[in-house]
Amino acid sequence: MITLIQVQSGKRTVTSYELTLFAFQTPKGIFTLSGTNSNGTDEWRQLGTCNFYTWERSHVYQWLKLGKISPIERAKEPNWYLHTINKKIIA
Repeated sequence: MITLIQVQSGKRTVTSYELTLFAFQTPKGIFTLSGTNSNGTDEWRQLGTCNFYTWERSHVYQWLKLGKISPIERAKEPNWYLHTINKKIIA
């Protein structure tokens, strides 16, 4: 869901977090990426309630490592849940 990567910034190497999946699940519901900022925070939308939350990407990474969240494997693009709905309508 999130991987650590090394990025070259000028003459220094910086560790950054890269999103590889765009949603995760907790006992409180499913959260999908809604937006991202250059300051290291991301906005997440809770599906079903449409509440929005802003969390640092490093915090989401820690929650993943601690097992507090589970990545949703089919969330390989930002609007993954819309494609799921459309496939059900067409089928």
